[in-house]
Amino acid sequence: MKLLLTLLFIFMASSVFGAEYVHINDDQKILKDLPQSWNYVDGIHSNGNFRQLAKRKPVLMLQQGFREITVDNSDSYDPETQNAGSFTVTVFADHAEKVRTITNKGLNAYKKQKGKEIIKEGRAILNAKYEYDWESGYDTDKATLKDYFLNTIRPLLLAAGTLQAVKDINNGDEYTWPSL
Repeated sequence: MKLLLTLLFIFMASSVFGAEYVHINDDQKILKDLPQSWNYVDGIHSNGNFRQLAKRKPVLMLQQGFREITVDNSDSYDPETQNAGSFTVTVFADHAEKVRTITNKGLNAYKKQKGKEIIKEGRAILNAKYEYDWESGYDTDKATLKDYFLNTIRPLLLAAGTLQAVKDINNGDEYTWPSL
């Protein structure tokens, strides 16, 4: 019985706290929650209890022009290789649905970004070994890592013809930094 009550509470809490709403007069502005106070259509002003009433009585919420967003038709996206645009909301009589446009990042821009990330890995290797750049051996090790980047990693980046191919270039898979 306790398990059933716990599951019921979790379901109710997730449906209340995770909801998003829109108002029919501004259907592209997504609200994370209903307003606490509201001027009703008939001119009466609620002073701080509208959110609780509307959640208990969905008919009140609908009458006042609010719609809960119950469907997200957006495709999943990979933030490393894609950009997520803004949401477009479609309002229906009893609910609303949202969808987000997803676009791929430019291949050359992503290659450049990936190259910068890999260079940071090389710098981290140097920083882990040397506290100061004037220490003995620093310049030699820096030259070793730079040559490795230019002769091994950079050609991999240049040869990659798709976003996924660039994403798949990782330390330990396609290249392994030399030991210093």
